[in-house]
Amino acid sequence: MEHIDSFQKTGRELLPPNIVEYFQEFRSVDYLNVLRKRLSEYTFAEWMVCLRERVLLEQCVPFFIEILDKNPLYPGYFEKGYVLCAVTLIDKIFWEAHKDWYLHVKSIVDGVLDSSENKADSVPDSSENKADSGVIRGEYIEAYRRF
Repeated sequence: MEHIDSFQKTGRELLPPNIVEYFQEFRSVDYLNVLRKRLSEYTFAEWMVCLRERVLLEQCVPFFIEILDKNPLYPGYFEKGYVLCAVTLIDKIFWEAHKDWYLHVKSIVDGVLDSSENKADSVPDSSENKADSGVIRGEYIEAYRRF
């Protein structure tokens, strides 16, 4: 019940004072919206702020799991695979407290790694392929492997 009730609160009501102050100083519309809006009203941009800043993760992670279930390499505002990379960089302490979510994300990561390794085996290494916008950045693959 508390989880549902949290969606009726604003980020300002849920975040610690030091994070509220930091978000206010940041002066980005998306950061300010995290403070002003109810969580139930958040857009993708506000959830991305939460993910990047590692705040409100209990509400944020299910949102991104739903996206990753549909498209594991969803780019967000960045390159292919960015959202999954950002999710894999969440602290291990969080994942230890949310083992079901961890196992679900781990299965997504494993699927992406299996797929990328199969593609790497079947695609010749050429500068043309590396320049392809569909290629997952190496640093993302490394983050997936560390997850």
